[in-house]
Amino acid sequence: MDIKDPKNAKNIQAILREGKSSEFWQVICAFLDEDIEKHKAELMSDEFFTAPAEQYKVQAEVIKNHILDLQTLKDFPDECIIELDEPDQTETEYDPFEKLETEPSQ
Repeated sequence: MDIKDPKNAKNIQAILREGKSSEFWQVICAFLDEDIEKHKAELMSDEFFTAPAEQYKVQAEVIKNHILDLQTLKDFPDECIIELDEPDQTETEYDPFEKLETEPSQ
């Protein structure tokens, strides 16, 4: 199935919605939620705050980005459904040096 073919969009959306409501996806989301909560607790732990400042900043950013990645994964089916609803928004190449004609040709 070609996911880029607009003719398949409605069918793919139905598959995604069905998959999202399945027990399989609910189990995956439960594991993702558990991992997100574990990382949030890690950010708030006393042990984490005792690290040197530079190490704390780096570790905090890594953990925050990991939480964001997990949330993005959890939201991925919804993002795909939305993307399939939107019309084709391919960008045309823009040449900033291309001369624009402002006066009619004579």
